[in-house]
Amino acid sequence: MQALLSLVVLIALVAAILGLFKPGLVLFFLPPEKRTRLKAFGLYAAVFVLCAFLLPMVSEPDKSDSYLAQLETEAQQAQAGRAPTTETAKAATTKTGFDPMQHEENIEALGMLLDSLTAFKGDPEFHKLGFGANLPYTHTWLNSVKDLGKIMTTENGYTLAQASAPGYLRQLGMEYMRSAGRENQYTRDFRKFVEEGLAK
Repeated sequence: MQALLSLVVLIALVAAILGLFKPGLVLFFLPPEKRTRLKAFGLYAAVFVLCAFLLPMVSEPDKSDSYLAQLETEAQQAQAGRAPTTETAKAATTKTGFDPMQHEENIEALGMLLDSLTAFKGDPEFHKLGFGANLPYTHTWLNSVKDLGKIMTTENGYTLAQASAPGYLRQLGMEYMRSAGRENQYTRDFRKFVEEGLAK
């Protein structure tokens, strides 16, 4: 349906323009005396506007856009939270059995995932297939980042910058998929936030 409407929109646009010069070509179904430029343009302009209005209603939602919006919301929620006080962090560490060695390993794992993304961000297969199961290494990468995000939380004693870093890394990956591996303001900002989490 989306493809059909898109085709009709294109045909109507061409017919409306053509009708300004050769109304007889686009109003062949009317008697010759009624084939005027105004009628040709008016008819096909109306069809163009109507179909252009209906097109967004039948279009499939862009999953990457909705997913990116979800990630941005998660990051904003994390930023809006307050960093735990020393006492709160200590309490969380005690409550969850926080292991300093595991803490360092998770930070290192985050850095390795950033390096992996940097390595495959320019892969044309990644730009084409994204993080779907049809491309196992990117699919595994995304699941690893998600799993790390569940562990690296302020409740588990991580700083706010560290807890936010996996979410920003996911956003960085999505943006590289959208930009075909090219750098832009979003990728620079997301990378900076990830690196801030790695530095603390």
